[in-house]
Amino acid sequence: MAWGVVWVVLFLFWCGCGNELELGTSTEDGTLRIGGDPPTLRFGAQTGGGVSGARPVEETTVRGNIFNTRPPSLRPLVVFVFVDLRDPGVFRDFRDAEVASVEDDRTFHVANLAAGSLTVVFLLDQAGANQDGTIDPGDPIAIFHDPHGLLQNLPAMSDVVLSDVEIAFNLEVPENGIATVGSDAHIFVARKPLASLPSSDPPPLSPAGPPPRRR
Repeated sequence: MAWGVVWVVLFLFWCGCGNELELGTSTEDGTLRIGGDPPTLRFGAQTGGGVSGARPVEETTVRGNIFNTRPPSLRPLVVFVFVDLRDPGVFRDFRDAEVASVEDDRTFHVANLAAGSLTVVFLLDQAGANQDGTIDPGDPIAIFHDPHGLLQNLPAMSDVVLSDVEIAFNLEVPENGIATVGSDAHIFVARKPLASLPSSDPPPLSPAGPPPRRR
């Protein structure tokens, strides 16, 4: 009986040596793997829509400040910028994307974006242990309203400033929130000078400064 147990143990060990224990599929499909290559922890959406390969980095930047948020909330705000987004509301089919937290002073700075048409999305994230920086089903989001297409077809090395953004989340219909500015004058789009790159410090809001803040 004892030898039978030993042989069973040895057989199971031999079978396990050639295969790693997996939960789900590989990280290439965005699923957690136990064993094998360690999974990559990502803050927010995967760039390139989850497609492997070199991602384009063309030094476009989106930055600005939040003027008002409705309803008032102490929950963290996160800003996503998608390039050439083809499925608004789903956020899985896009050429490039970056994400950043809104700072305590209500400013945000999203860098290293590719050229193309930009979609800016603000997320009212969960608080505490549930904060994950990811757009999950049911999370309140607000998509920036760009009625005149000022953020469309931007070249590489564009510098975009959104001044005094007002965000209105819809807690009853979470996907229907909207973010706006007072007018097109609060949307600055300029081309970065070649001499300014690379730079670790964000440039000022604009060469002439932003319009006067509303009171």
